[in-house]
Amino acid sequence: MTDNKTLALINIQNEIEATQKTLKKIHDNLQHIIDTPNTQPPPQPLTLPTVQPTNPPEILAVKIPAKIPIYSIPDVKNNLPSDLLSELEFFLQNNHINVYLKTWLDNNNFTKLYDAMKKIDGLYVSDGKNSHFTITTTKETTLT
Repeated sequence: MTDNKTLALINIQNEIEATQKTLKKIHDNLQHIIDTPNTQPPPQPLTLPTVQPTNPPEILAVKIPAKIPIYSIPDVKNNLPSDLLSELEFFLQNNHINVYLKTWLDNNNFTKLYDAMKKIDGLYVSDGKNSHFTITTTKETTLT
């Protein structure tokens, strides 16, 4: 058994000596690098190539048809001459507010009402006794 231990110790001793020789070579090479003067010019700064901007990629958007509310009956009333409100009747029908005259308006008052209706995109529908103004309550749009 002692011979096995002795052989193992000899192998370890040989490995240690081989490692020492390798380390000595590495040390000598490093020392040579340190002692050798640097004759090379310093490295130049890295220059990056100029990149021309390109058009950004198209963004695909989903378009959704939608109706946005723009007027309610109180909105319409707030945009009309207050002295004429008692002469008018308001009805919500589908996507429109229809405004009917209760009585005949003189030319001055009708013009005042007509001008106010134009400001809120109201249209006059001439239909005899059923003549009225109509205002769209929603606006067609596309949401993306």
